[in-house]
Amino acid sequence: MADDADEAATPLRTEETDEATTPLRENTEADEQRVPLDTSLTSPSLALSVSSDDNEATERLWRTWPGRNRFYLNGRLMLGADVFQLHVSSFMILLPVVLFCWRYEGPSHNTTLYVKIVGFTLGVICLASLWKVALRDPGILPRRSWENKYTDTEDEHYEPLLPEGWRRFHDDETGLPYYFRESDGETAWEIPQWCATCCRPRPPRSKHCAVCDNCVCRFDHHCPWTGTCIGQRNYLSFLAFLAWTCLACLFLDGALLHELYRADKAEASTVQQALVDWATAKPVAAGLALYLSFLLVSLIALLGYHLRLVSIGETTNERVKGVWKGKAKPHDRGCCGNYALLLREAVPPSRLPNMRRRVRRQASSTPPDDASDDGGE
Repeated sequence: MADDADEAATPLRTEETDEATTPLRENTEADEQRVPLDTSLTSPSLALSVSSDDNEATERLWRTWPGRNRFYLNGRLMLGADVFQLHVSSFMILLPVVLFCWRYEGPSHNTTLYVKIVGFTLGVICLASLWKVALRDPGILPRRSWENKYTDTEDEHYEPLLPEGWRRFHDDETGLPYYFRESDGETAWEIPQWCATCCRPRPPRSKHCAVCDNCVCRFDHHCPWTGTCIGQRNYLSFLAFLAWTCLACLFLDGALLHELYRADKAEASTVQQALVDWATAKPVAAGLALYLSFLLVSLIALLGYHLRLVSIGETTNERVKGVWKGKAKPHDRGCCGNYALLLREAVPPSRLPNMRRRVRRQASSTPPDDASDDGGE
């Protein structure tokens, strides 16, 4: 009976074992046959999302920027190299507006309130226009080596070589590089229409800014007060900033001088005596009026200079270097045509990529110290 029980139980045990182990065997075989995804054949954005360890092997694109720009809010904001001067400019605008709103006394309560509101509004507009210039890309041309390494370019085998027929040497006395053209034996400190730092051809009227360390399209000048370069994409905003600042200074200074006129008319017999009495009784207002007068004269002169440059079709860099002296300017359309082009011309799109996207960390390269300031992950 024991043998019969064993024979009857054995088939049942085998069937139960097969049913229980078959799914597990299939899962094991599937796991063994699973092929890992080859991320080298995928796009960079897809490859970065495959593994959970990618964040440790990647970094934000703005951290690899080779120029001297400063990035904030994890690459959302980009400023020029002179951030401190930009804050000084903001303080120079904000302080007189605050003092004016605190100090000014008009002929009546309603007049005082209205004048203070207008003055404060003009001050806010000046600050907004200043930061609009500072935050806008002036027309930067990315370096070819950086662009080829971190962005999608057609020329995947690009090497940062000099133009055909040019060779680079170093001067024995100064140690500075100079360039030699083999075709005619010409030597030059700079290759025409070629940037040796960015290793790329420069469009007409562009220049490499030594302060920000970038090539800028239609480079006008590097403005320390805005902290950035003035170029093709922010020149009109720069003129608007100058115009609004002149208007604000004119309004605030005019209101203070009108107060002086009323004080002179009521108390003093001469203008000199009125100035002395006003400066003695109201030193804050007197100093503010003097500061605004000086600022107004300086800004009007600067705005007039740039308006003249627009009328003759030149940039500050071209005017200072005399690039078009005695030469015909192919881009000059006359005074009215230049102003019409300036006002109608659409701002070209920025050539910079999305600076917040992630790229593979380069083990052999370290991000420049000046590339970032505050960009917490």
